[in-house]
Amino acid sequence: LLHEHVSKENLDIEFIAADKVLQKRAKDLGLKTLELNECNKIDLLFDGADYVNLKTGTVLKGNGGFVHPEKQLLELSEYAINLVDYRKLDFESLPKLFLELEPDFIYEFSNEFEYLNFYIRDQKSQSENLIVEIIVDKFEDIAPISEMLKTTEGILVVGLFESGYD
Repeated sequence: LLHEHVSKENLDIEFIAADKVLQKRAKDLGLKTLELNECNKIDLLFDGADYVNLKTGTVLKGNGGFVHPEKQLLELSEYAINLVDYRKLDFESLPKLFLELEPDFIYEFSNEFEYLNFYIRDQKSQSENLIVEIIVDKFEDIAPISEMLKTTEGILVVGLFESGYD
């Protein structure tokens, strides 16, 4: 395990966790941890994804990405590796988009996109915005819908990332 290797080899490595639960777990295992605001560069980032299309390389984030500072971590990282559970590689079985929406724009969003199959999650983003999950009929529709949503007022982030990971 990583914490055993770090201890055995006496490695001087500091870790930044995406959330408080992971940070506590790392500290309990004896790993040195930093807060995100204590760091201006990350050498190597390990992250996960909700779905991946192996043919196109499209990585879909959203379930935790809006709640935890994953986007900030990615922006600070020099190199990023996306670790994905093999069960999440079947992208087409349940294609989804996630977005972060300012609460003041929920009425406009609901009216403009009433034809989409969406719901607002109970959990809010790290910045207290709404997380909206959109279930898309076909994989081919994800990219065009994503592009349309990116230009909509009140939408801060659309959870479809097509690059940034190796």
